[in-house]
Amino acid sequence: MSGFERALNSDAWTDAEETPFPDDFTADETAFASELREFFALERDELPPLYVQTLLPRERDAAAECGFESKVIYRVFRRLSLPRPHLFEGSPLHLMLLAMKESLALISRPVLSGMTAAMLFMALTVALASPSFAAGLRILLGHTGVQQVTSYPNPSDIMEIRPEPLSRDSQAMPLQHMPLYWLGASFGRYAYVKMRATNKEFTNGPMVELSYMLSGHVRGTGKLDIREFLISPNLSAVLQTVETGSAVAVKIGNLKGVYVDGHWVQHGKRSVWQTGQKSELIFEYGDMIFWIVADQRDGIGLNQLIAVARGLVPATLPALGQLADPHRPAKPEQGSPWIAVDDEVLEYVRAGISPDSGQGEFVKQTDESP
Repeated sequence: MSGFERALNSDAWTDAEETPFPDDFTADETAFASELREFFALERDELPPLYVQTLLPRERDAAAECGFESKVIYRVFRRLSLPRPHLFEGSPLHLMLLAMKESLALISRPVLSGMTAAMLFMALTVALASPSFAAGLRILLGHTGVQQVTSYPNPSDIMEIRPEPLSRDSQAMPLQHMPLYWLGASFGRYAYVKMRATNKEFTNGPMVELSYMLSGHVRGTGKLDIREFLISPNLSAVLQTVETGSAVAVKIGNLKGVYVDGHWVQHGKRSVWQTGQKSELIFEYGDMIFWIVADQRDGIGLNQLIAVARGLVPATLPALGQLADPHRPAKPEQGSPWIAVDDEVLEYVRAGISPDSGQGEFVKQTDESP
C-alpha cells in the first residue's frame, strides 16, 4: 500500500482542507505540507529520518565555552608528557580584577549605579557604627556607669592620681549644700559607723563615704560602703572599668542601675578579675551619683543591694556625726574592710565628649594613706 492509498483509506487521517495551517501559509505551502503529512504521519509518531536531529542544535556549531582553547592546550601537553603551561596566565589577584571588570561590563549602567550607591552606604554605615561597637561595651546611666574590658588595661595607659585630703573645716563647707542620703543608724544587721569625705579629681566637691559594719558573725569583710558625689564639671562621665560580662543593667524602682560582680585583684605581676566577693551597685539619682559596695560572702548580692538603695533617705550633717579622719578609712574591730577605690580603675570621659563616643582615659586612684 502506498502512502496515498493509506491516506485515503484511513479513518483517522484528515485531508489538507480539514487540517489547520498558519494564516501566513500560501496555497503552495499548504499543498506541500499536506503532501508531507501523507508520507509521514506525525500524529502517529511516523517521523521522517533524522527528524529529531534536524530540530536539535548541532553540537559542533555551538559556541566554544570560555577558556576552551586553554583547556585543549593543557590536555594535549599533559597527554604528550610535556611541561604544561598554566591554565590561566597572571596572578590570582590580576585574574580576580579581570573577572570583576568583565562582570561589571555586563551590568547595565542603572544597576551599576545602584550597586555603587549601596556599597558607599555600607562603608558609611560601618564608619559611623565603629564608635557604637565600642560604646556597646558600656552601660551608661547619665554621668556614670561601667566600661567593660576583656582584660586589665595596660598599666602604661593608666594615669595614677593621688587624692588631696581636705581638712575637716574645708570639708564641712561644701557638705552643707550637698543632698546627702543614708540608711539611718542601722539597716538590718548593719550599724552605721562614720562618714568621711575626700577630694577626688572626678567629683564636684568632696566624695562622701558612709561606712556600715555588719554585727554578729562575719564571713567576708563585714563592710557596707555607700559613696555619693556630684561629678566634676570637667567630665561628662566617670565610669567603673570592669571585666566584660561581669556587669548587668538592673532596675531600682523607676531608676536604671548597673550591678557589678567582682573586682580587680593582684595576681603575681598582673591584675585579674575575681568574682564572688565584692558586689557593687551603681546608679544616679538627680545629680547625685551612688556607688554602693558590699561583700557577697556576707550575703549581700544584687537583690540585697537594690534593697539598700531603696532604703536610702535624706540625711543631715548632725545625724551623720563627726567626720572620720580623711587620711584613713574607719576601721572597726570586726572585719577587714577594703578602701573602696584601691582596687578600682576608673575611666574619665572629658567634658565636651559624649559618653556614647567610646572615648575615655583610664585613671586609678592611688593609696590615700600617708
